[in-house]
Amino acid sequence: MSQRKKRILSLGLVAGVIGATALLLPAISGQLINGQISRQIQAIADTNHYTVSQLELNKGYTETQLTARLEGKDLRELNGESITLEGTIHHGTLLSLPNMATASLDLHYAMTQEPMELDVPGKLTFIQGWGGRTRVTVEAGEYSIPLDPESDLQLQIAGTQATYDSDMQDGNGTTLSLTPADWKMIERGEQVGGINFSEGILTLENGFNQWLMTVPELTVTGVTPMGVQTLLSIADLKISSHEQVENDLLSSTARLETGAVVIPVAPIPSGKEFINSLAIQLSAENLSVPALQKLLSIGQSMDSLEAEQGRDELLAVAVEFTRHLPRFAIDSIDLDTVQGSVSLGFSVQGNQHTGDLLTKYLNEPPVTEADSQAMSQQALNAINSTVSFSATDSMISWGCEHFGSAAAMADGNPPSHAKRMASMCQEMAISGDFLMMACDTEVDIARKQLCLTAMEEVRKPWVEERKLMFRLEEGIFSINDVPVELPVGL
Repeated sequence: MSQRKKRILSLGLVAGVIGATALLLPAISGQLINGQISRQIQAIADTNHYTVSQLELNKGYTETQLTARLEGKDLRELNGESITLEGTIHHGTLLSLPNMATASLDLHYAMTQEPMELDVPGKLTFIQGWGGRTRVTVEAGEYSIPLDPESDLQLQIAGTQATYDSDMQDGNGTTLSLTPADWKMIERGEQVGGINFSEGILTLENGFNQWLMTVPELTVTGVTPMGVQTLLSIADLKISSHEQVENDLLSSTARLETGAVVIPVAPIPSGKEFINSLAIQLSAENLSVPALQKLLSIGQSMDSLEAEQGRDELLAVAVEFTRHLPRFAIDSIDLDTVQGSVSLGFSVQGNQHTGDLLTKYLNEPPVTEADSQAMSQQALNAINSTVSFSATDSMISWGCEHFGSAAAMADGNPPSHAKRMASMCQEMAISGDFLMMACDTEVDIARKQLCLTAMEEVRKPWVEERKLMFRLEEGIFSINDVPVELPVGL
């Protein structure tokens, strides 16, 4: 065979390979992308408490028609949440290299449970590369969240966008870029306020079961007699959440952290730059998902139930809910200001007596004042609770100064009286003498002496660390782990 024929044959083979590749690429990419889409949708459902109720992939030569519906389970079922996706996935060709597939899908999120009913339209677009790179953009259309049905107050959410690029993966989860947001508070057709976010970042771990959103700046505006003004400005906002369901028990934690908080209209001195930082953490534990689902079902069918039947079903669910010892808490409110810092905490939890108390209350509700008092005493045995407080000396002194000024102003006394009041307040607070005042209402001498002795022990941690911990556990009340007989005048 001559060299010329060999070259022609080689060129023909190359052309054939190219032609075959061009013809097969859409089919190959379609087959690959269909498998990936099915797995990804199932993974999204599994990690975000949804079930896939519908998934249709009608594959053609150059495109696939997708219809998918995800319906909430666990708490998402209680909220009536659902997500639908519908649209066309285009398979990659030689002309679209290096992309294996592109898509533009209609996205719809709904929440149907009152009072939070949402209907959010949107668009999801993605590009999948042959090398594995993925870029996804989610655009949400405009929607409204009802804040107060009676006054028609609504939060109007303008169109927002989030973008994910697999090149941004750093091993710490999925990172989404959030576009700036402009939300409006509307009442009877008029804007009465607004919330504005700068561009932010949303990091997801294990789907939406654990996430962190960071926003460099947030401002809140409102209508005042002076016109529209900035009411609040927050720097370095971080909001995070972690949720898990194990053995049908839900536990959830949410946390908010900020940098400097500026309140331009604050009436206090240095109000504009008073707060250096704020951190708030909330949590709920041991919440029975089946009991919550039953409770929702009873609420929806209450009109059709007989009164006695509805009460019996409600009682059974309530007892079931308390059997797992649910706990709700404001774990901490940590406020750091230019004048010092203060921390607060609160928790309440059921115990082994809570179900019995509920049963008795629903079956034998109190009728007389004596009945109410007796049941109130029983409630102390049926609930475990804590309250914590701590503060710096500088914050205590600042608070006493404001207390003195307010007390003098209320009584029409001169500024010199305010200083004396502030000085007395500071002395009692710093020394812990204010704790001893709890015993002043006790008329029995022996009981009063016991109270004073207990408060001397309570005072020691306060003087040393400026901390107080109030605890009620199965009827036993303590302060700083010192048992104190109730009542002590608190």
